Amino acid sequence: MAADNVMAIEEDGLRRAYFRAVHCDNGCETIRFRFYVKLNGKCKLFVTNASGGGAYGMYTADVPGSNIFKIIYKSSNFMVIYAIYMEGEHSLDHTRLTLALGTGRSMSEEEREKYEELTALCNISPQNIRYLTEADTCPD
Repeated sequence: MAADNVMAIEEDGLRRAYFRAVHCDNGCETIRFRFYVKLNGKCKLFVTNASGGGAYGMYTADVPGSNIFKIIYKSSNFMVIYAIYMEGEHSLDHTRLTLALGTGRSMSEEEREKYEELTALCNISPQNIRYLTEADTCPD
């Protein structure tokens, strides 16, 4: 995962998440995510739905704050999502993220390169990428 505000995804950051499942329903009109967030060192499970897709491929998710996202790359076992979280009442208070989601616990070199390339295209520094597999101690 990467963010323009890297503090948001550091340990105990508000947007640091450990994903477990992504389910696409109704031709991807709805996408369901299952993930953990560590709060005070404890893993808290979240299950959230996102709706949208449509002509522009934009989704909104029912998470704290306002969230919109788009799947910017998808293969049979790997996807990259670009997301914007509105943190406050003003549109300038936001965090932009990219998320790499896939099957298994590691990325191939090709997937890693693709993710870094797409993160840079989203104007997020590849230096802000945090690979979370080793830090993930939440249940499966």
